Parts: sequence; C-alpha cells; structure tokens
Amino acid sequence: MTGMLPLSLLASFSADGRVYRAFEHYIAAGNGRLLLVPAVLVYGDRTAVVSGCPVPVEEISALLDAPQDMPPALLTDMHPLFRRLMTFGEGCWRYDFVPLMTGQRRRVLRVMNENGIRYAEVVR
Repeated sequence: MTGMLPLSLLASFSADGRVYRAFEHYIAAGNGRLLLVPAVLVYGDRTAVVSGCPVPVEEISALLDAPQDMPPALLTDMHPLFRRLMTFGEGCWRYDFVPLMTGQRRRVLRVMNENGIRYAEVVR
C-alpha cells in the first residue's frame, strides 16, 4: 500500500458514520460488517472519533488474533468485495473464515491485507 487513508473513507463503511478507536485501530461498524484499520495508516480530523469499541471485544479479538483453520485464499477481482476493498490500497488481499464468538455457530468472512487492515462480514 502506498500512503495513508483518510478517516472519512473509514466513516463511509460505518452504518452511522462514526469511527471508533480501540486496540490501536480505527473501527467502522455496520450491520453485519466490521472494518479495522491500524491507527498508523489513518490521517484526518480525529475530533469526531469515539474512544471505545462498537462491538463486543471478543469479535475484535477474533478478527485480529483467531488462528486460520486453513491457509487463506487470495481475494480476486471476481469476488464482490474486491472493488470495495481496493479503495484501501493495492497489495495482497487474502480471506478466510473465523468464528464470530466462541460457542456460536455464525462465522465471519475475514479479509486481510498485508498492511494490517481487516474487514469482516457475517456469513449465515
């Protein structure tokens, strides 16, 4: 990835336009989706950023730390998320599936970039 990302871009992924800061990441949450961007990659006016986490901590932990059940697959331009996530820069985007929270049947599609960006959508 070349350069940094404007905070306004993250806000466009949020259901209510708010961006949160926790765990050294900026977090945008929508209905069934979550975006985590390392704080060092973001620039812009931070006065409207909310301190805290918009979802349970276990969900963030799963996206950041859950081990991969199998080697991640390469996200290609045929995948519907590809064009949307390319706004966050080029590079190698890979995906896998992780449990949303321990003991729950739902899993999420986790998409990861080599620069530390994570995106997730609930898979039913």
